[in-house]
Amino acid sequence: MALTALPLELFALICGHRERVDWFALRIPCRAAFSNTFEVFAKRYYTSLRLLLTTESLRRLERIAADDTLRPFVQEL
Repeated sequence: MALTALPLELFALICGHRERVDWFALRIPCRAAFSNTFEVFAKRYYTSLRLLLTTESLRRLERIAADDTLRPFVQEL
């Protein structure tokens, strides 16, 4: 049985226990996995952002702020 055939809640629960590199390995090659795990992924990795005061870090923040799908998940910097 494919992971994407699991009920969304169970699939998201399983993914919630994976490391960041595992998330990317799962989400990049599979559109269904990408869309099915987006909310769980965004809540885990975008709710609280850690930034340095560097040009690259501020550019990252600017890209996230401009992204209509990621922006709502950011709660603290």
